[in-house]
This record gives sequence, C-alpha cells and structure tokens, in this order.
Amino acid sequence: MSQRVEVRPMGEHEFAALVGEGDIATQHRVVVPEELAEELRVQVARPELTERQIVTEALAFLLEHKPPTALPHDIDLGGVHRADTRFLPDVRTRLMR
Repeated sequence: MSQRVEVRPMGEHEFAALVGEGDIATQHRVVVPEELAEELRVQVARPELTERQIVTEALAFLLEHKPPTALPHDIDLGGVHRADTRFLPDVRTRLMR
C-alpha cells in the first residue's frame, strides 16, 4: 500500500507531518536541528536544500522501517541520527537524487 506524506512548516526548524496509508493517517511534529541541516547541505553540495526536503526524505527513511502508526508523535531528527547509523547515509543518498 502506498503512503502519502505532507510536510508543512510550523516554526523555525519545526514541521508538521501528516502520514497516510490507506484510510489511516498519523500526525507528527518533526524537529530538524540546524547543525544536521547544515551538515547535509555540505555533504550533498546543495546549499539551497531546504529543511522541508530533509524532513520529507527523513520520513521516507523512517517509513521504510516502521509503519506510520509506529512512528512517535514527536520526531527529533538529531535523535534519529544518533540512534540509527543508517539514517544519515540513507538520507544523504536520497537528497542527492
């Protein structure tokens, strides 16, 4: 079943994400640490890369490993990066496409 992901800015470094799969939808608050965003911009050589793009690809990574209902409401991408060594390389690859 395909997943739908909508990402909207809420504030500085903070986004609301709506993830839908079939008739189930979950809502999440995603925080992007400024240092993580800058690191990814340098690594992919794309200074114009937005935090919204980072959130979209980070959610795609998370959804490959968990269903939307298993994702926490509050997602700190810095914490995801520290907890999963696959996160940064995978998101970097996705952003280079």
